[in-house]
Amino acid sequence: MKTFAIAFLCLTLLCGFALAQSPPAAPVSQPWSATTSVLSLPGNHQTIAASDSGIAFTPTPNLDVLDRNLLSTDGALRYFGGGVNYRIAWLNKKLDTISPNVNFLRVQTFVTASAGIAQVTLAGVTKNHYGFTAGGGVNYMLTQNGSWTLGGSVEWAKFPGYQNNGLIVKFGPTFHF
Repeated sequence: MKTFAIAFLCLTLLCGFALAQSPPAAPVSQPWSATTSVLSLPGNHQTIAASDSGIAFTPTPNLDVLDRNLLSTDGALRYFGGGVNYRIAWLNKKLDTISPNVNFLRVQTFVTASAGIAQVTLAGVTKNHYGFTAGGGVNYMLTQNGSWTLGGSVEWAKFPGYQNNGLIVKFGPTFHF
């Protein structure tokens, strides 16, 4: 019995020393984020300002499932869609090895796509059409823990009834919580 107790004590001490050598745990990621951005929206041979706001859920480190609400300032377009953002982590790591001056590990390059309903109001008549966007962008982590990012994207948008095809350019902050 005495041998068993000594063996148990030695094994417990050995495990304790092994645990003391473990690296610190990675920081907890923030699974929710809220975003609001201004964007330029092509329409009727002119550029119209619009706002794009929404919320995203991050189930994995590189994937966001998002909800988008895009509203034009002229009131003619309301787009309600859902989509995904996919962060290209390998590109950031590769860029970080190339540049000695910029910390690309704080930069998030991503591709994005969404689909939904575009409500178009012209001459007082509102019609529902499908709509979608697809493109890519860059976010930069402003804080050390990544709770605030600032970035933008360029996306191809299709909103039948308003502007059939066109590029939208978006810029704004994101709060992660």
